[in-house]
Amino acid sequence: MNLTDVPPRTHLPDQRSGGGRRWSSPQLVVTRGPGPTKGVALPLDGDLTALGSHPDAGIVLGHGTVSRRHAEIRRDGERYVVCDSGSLNGTYVNRQPVDCADLAAGDEVRIGVFRMLFQLPGAL
Repeated sequence: MNLTDVPPRTHLPDQRSGGGRRWSSPQLVVTRGPGPTKGVALPLDGDLTALGSHPDAGIVLGHGTVSRRHAEIRRDGERYVVCDSGSLNGTYVNRQPVDCADLAAGDEVRIGVFRMLFQLPGAL
């Protein structure tokens, strides 16, 4: 999944949140970011999802405020944990800087200029 701030490279999936649609895996929904990224749903399908500006990240957040390997979200049973990966600008949950933090439905995750809402299936 790629979200970049360079218009020719911008790739937005056809996955907008809302509209009463159901999804089967947790997701991050962009609430603020560069360009037309608002509302884009980023699924967290695996046990580990890397977030960063590097092209090999599971979720590519292409912006100068995002480190190449910025953070990761791990699934541990029913828990989801976000951990900063030594980024320059830090990782925030609900406006608080974190090294690692458990995520709950409705938490806001901030990575660089991107603000994303953590959502669980069935927890609207």
